[in-house]
Amino acid sequence: MLGTVGGNDTPVAQGKALFQGIEFMNRIDSAELFNWTHNPYLQVAYTWIPTAEMTSVFRCLPLSDGSISASCPNGNVFGSKAGNRSPYAPEHLLTATIGYSHPMGFDAHLEAVFVAEQFGDFMNLTSGSDHPNGPNSIEARSGQYGKIQDYVVFNLASTYRVYKGLDLFVSVKNILDNQYITDRVRGILPGSPRLVQAGFKYEF
Repeated sequence: MLGTVGGNDTPVAQGKALFQGIEFMNRIDSAELFNWTHNPYLQVAYTWIPTAEMTSVFRCLPLSDGSISASCPNGNVFGSKAGNRSPYAPEHLLTATIGYSHPMGFDAHLEAVFVAEQFGDFMNLTSGSDHPNGPNSIEARSGQYGKIQDYVVFNLASTYRVYKGLDLFVSVKNILDNQYITDRVRGILPGSPRLVQAGFKYEF
């Protein structure tokens, strides 16, 4: 396994990890069940990864000049060890959608996206203040270490087929304008704020 994720902008590294889990997806269309023209529908996609374990220490690959990064003590990714959970591997991912579509070409749906908490570094620190260099160290205050808390984002999208090949669309992402963290690799990276998009798509 190769990777660059983890606190302190870790150079490309290689090691072994074990991932085990299940994925599930299902959609229910009322139009098909009840022979309706109108089609309220439900869709669920779920991923459960109970095991995302590093089974070996991750070793940093040489840089372009053949040297090993100073952030890799003894050539290993700082804090990497067998038994820790791989960073950026949330145990639960869920997307639930409720929508409505009509044969005339209209579709609208509301989507809820849930991402469980995950580690942002190879040491599996709960907080940056737990960094071995101390709570007041540069590393502890960099935002690169600690958990990324779970979050939920709601999105809304609608499309209308004006005629064959031409669709109009409007979407609102992060309707509630929630503030959340998505990445710590280079410091705290917040998720996208509320975003409204509108336009058209033409296929020819």
